[in-house]
Amino acid sequence: MVIMAENYRTKYESLHRDFIVKDAEIGELKTHVKRLQLERSKIPPDRLVSSFGDALEKTQVALSEKSTRVKYFVSDMEVELKTNVAFDDDKNEISYQLPKLDDTLPPENLSTIRFRIKMLPGEELSGEEVFGYDEVPNLMGLMLDDAKYQITSKKFTVGEISYKGNDRVKPGIVISQIPSPFSLASPESPVDITVAESPVQLIKVPNLIGISLEEVEKVLKSINLKKGKITERKSESPPKTVISQSIKSNEEVEITTVIDLVIAKEKERPVDVKLTKVPNLVGHPVKIVEEVLRSINLKKGKVTDRKSESPPKTVISQSIKANKEVEVGAMIDLVIAAKRRKNISRLKRHRTYPKRQ
Repeated sequence: MVIMAENYRTKYESLHRDFIVKDAEIGELKTHVKRLQLERSKIPPDRLVSSFGDALEKTQVALSEKSTRVKYFVSDMEVELKTNVAFDDDKNEISYQLPKLDDTLPPENLSTIRFRIKMLPGEELSGEEVFGYDEVPNLMGLMLDDAKYQITSKKFTVGEISYKGNDRVKPGIVISQIPSPFSLASPESPVDITVAESPVQLIKVPNLIGISLEEVEKVLKSINLKKGKITERKSESPPKTVISQSIKSNEEVEITTVIDLVIAKEKERPVDVKLTKVPNLVGHPVKIVEEVLRSINLKKGKVTDRKSESPPKTVISQSIKANKEVEVGAMIDLVIAAKRRKNISRLKRHRTYPKRQ
């Protein structure tokens, strides 16, 4: 009992020391987090929006100062931010803490804020300042050809046309434009548009190992993948079967992706091996077949009888087909027509007994 009590006391002291160390580490972490929060600047809601408004105004000023062949009028700005929303107890208001470039914060731990700032001309903006500018048409939702017509009919020019995969919009529909709809731009200004196209289709690569090259071609064609470079390599696998593929199975790739293959090489025959063609033995008597095989250095193998309409003792089947090349000394099994049995009717013999007088 004394030993058990001593063991329990030792374990308790060890756990108590660990608890004190962990508690101290937690305290240090809390202090570090508080210091980081104090160091990170907080932005009040009104300043967050107004700062983007200032940026929009500066952008317009910068564009107007540059002398280029095209003049732009920036009318609005759409903003989406990932930020940490905090409540300031001292000021009794909500503030935002924007992550720094070197932060590794999970996106799910941040709040998403979306807002739009639209520039409206102030009192100091006279009609002369916007004189000569036309309103950019709304091209959103139009087909490409219709959008081009709208651009040219409003005295603008078709700018850069780009395409973006979109599974929610029919291919060929305009999904974005620069300048934005209803903004002001000088005549002949280019209008860039982005058109929806079918999203990239992905497909899983099948396992091709062990399949013959002929079958692999059919499989790849059925799922819109392409056979690439074919390389032969020595292997214990059956010849012409796939032993390696450039893209592993179950990986997702785009359709028409090319897959290179490595197939088993046919085993090379020794140089001194002589080959001979197997003759057609069907229909010939077995005695003649033996002489033929002997003359071309082939051997007669197992001979099996089978009922047949062919003449007895003639070959009706051979184990190796005619015209196939085999090594000299190869053995060929034969099936020959069996002898036909004759039906002999037994005559009953009758004894003749003398009549009694």
